[in-house]
Amino acid sequence: MPNECYECFRVLSVRSRFDLFNAIKDSKGRVNISMLAENIALTQPTVTFHIDQLSKAGLVKKVKSGRDVYCEINKRCSHCIVFRKFTTKHAVSA
Repeated sequence: MPNECYECFRVLSVRSRFDLFNAIKDSKGRVNISMLAENIALTQPTVTFHIDQLSKAGLVKKVKSGRDVYCEINKRCSHCIVFRKFTTKHAVSA
């Protein structure tokens, strides 16, 4: 398993990040950070912090459009069986 995988699992071990990752996955495209904050019931600065951690681990991509920041799942790890399990419709939820 590549070293990057360990970082991904470490980042996803935080429940808020795992929930955010799933919310982005369920959006089936780009989702605005402000909308994530409303849906997950976290403050916008907290969501931004967690999204930054997910982005640094390579799990999500951030795209800025004007004043808004959108997130989407990064497909770079699609070869990883565990990543595919997290991003499939039938993934087990905690």
